[in-house]
Amino acid sequence: MQFTQITMNRHLNQAALEQIHAMLSAGDLDEVSTMQLRQAAYLHAIVAAMLTNQVHRLPEAAPIQR
Repeated sequence: MQFTQITMNRHLNQAALEQIHAMLSAGDLDEVSTMQLRQAAYLHAIVAAMLTNQVHRLPEAAPIQR
């Protein structure tokens, strides 16, 4: 199995966020898929903050309650 390494940059990260937003906006998702997309959006928001040197704008971490 071969893996292709892709370096994340602001353009790719923004494109991923836009795709996630479009999928969430479509509204045709089950509860699990919606939660997974929200988690992905959260991670991409963290990546965006890191890529733009704005880590200080991230909220404090809170315990996850499920």
